[in-house]
Amino acid sequence: MVSQGLEQEAAALYPWDSIKACQSPGYVEWEGYWNGSIDYATCVEHIKQHTRQFARRQLTWFRRNPNIHWIPSEITDNPSRLEWVLRNLPIR
Repeated sequence: MVSQGLEQEAAALYPWDSIKACQSPGYVEWEGYWNGSIDYATCVEHIKQHTRQFARRQLTWFRRNPNIHWIPSEITDNPSRLEWVLRNLPIR
């Protein structure tokens, strides 16, 4: 994400940093780099670390919700996905 312009995106969104979506991992870490309190490499490491932590929290939330069912990733086309859902999930 960094090599594809994350810093520029974060800079463009910085004026709206009070909006919840702009407080996501990958955006908030840049402020420390821009104000000189951390170097670029540390900023990128913080982005990586916070993204991993966020992903773990998401997975925990998904696993606790009994209404969420994971479709196997090897099923890539929509007709096969629909068939899997109809075969494996209770339809209410």
